[in-house]
Amino acid sequence: MTENDDNRSRYVERIRKLLALAGSSNEHEAAIARKRADAMMEKYSITYMELGEAEFGSGDFETATKDHAKWKVDLYTSIGFIFGCQIAYYTNLNQKMAVTFYGKKPMVEIALYISDVISRAQAKAWDEHKQLLKRHNITTTDTARNTFHEAFASGVITTVRNIYLSMSADERNMHLAEIDGANHLTENIPTRKSRESKPKERDALALAAGYLAGKAQNINIGVGTAAPNARVTTDATTHPA
Repeated sequence: MTENDDNRSRYVERIRKLLALAGSSNEHEAAIARKRADAMMEKYSITYMELGEAEFGSGDFETATKDHAKWKVDLYTSIGFIFGCQIAYYTNLNQKMAVTFYGKKPMVEIALYISDVISRAQAKAWDEHKQLLKRHNITTTDTARNTFHEAFASGVITTVRNIYLSMSADERNMHLAEIDGANHLTENIPTRKSRESKPKERDALALAAGYLAGKAQNINIGVGTAAPNARVTTDATTHPA
């Protein structure tokens, strides 16, 4: 190992220690440690990949259709965010919209799991709503279906927002640092715009039912996403075998 290599190894180790301190419960100490780590990384051109790429990973989730509707992108972006992941999306070989989560490997696994659970819950809730309408001799329409799915996504996003707002300042800083840590995995991925929905008629019953069903999803991330015991529960289906 050359002297330069030896020095670089010391810088990497120093930055790792500073990033560990950035998770301190002392907000002032955490902020200083984070600032120093960022400065050293910039000065010596040290990336998160060099600090420990093995900690990071990615995983793909396939949605039911190829439609890149805005509500879909918003829904999976919010799920990725609350579990500390960056996301990208594309149409895969099966002609379905797929979402890739990038982040710490355990959190990627959880984001994939909760995406599956919520997707199943959404389909189940829509079927239950259709059955209710059928019992009252109300015909279901494409407008009702689209409204329900959009409202369901809004309900889930409301739940995610409430989780984030309930965090302490320390937990929020740690959470944002986790997301920032995955930046190096997505820096070369082109951004793709979602399909903007044109203003259209909405179904009032579907709007209310979809929102309430989405908001009922009970997402529990433990004590901040950096917690080793982060977990997920939901009022929907259980973990598939």
